[in-house]
Amino acid sequence: VDDSHLAVLLPTLRRCSRLRFLGLYRNPLSMAALKDLLQKTLELTDLHKVVYPIPTDCYKRGSP
Repeated sequence: VDDSHLAVLLPTLRRCSRLRFLGLYRNPLSMAALKDLLQKTLELTDLHKVVYPIPTDCYKRGSP
């Protein structure tokens, strides 16, 4: 999943009111996309654990 895929998934994800765990590690997401995800999933009260990746903005140029 990258930023554009996450943007498409968010409307559906927000309807998952019983979602408890979301693992997004190893996905190339920017800090902006992660902030958007956080803001839009705050209303998911059963969501207790989210595993975020290191934002792509934090990678050094040329790093895999």
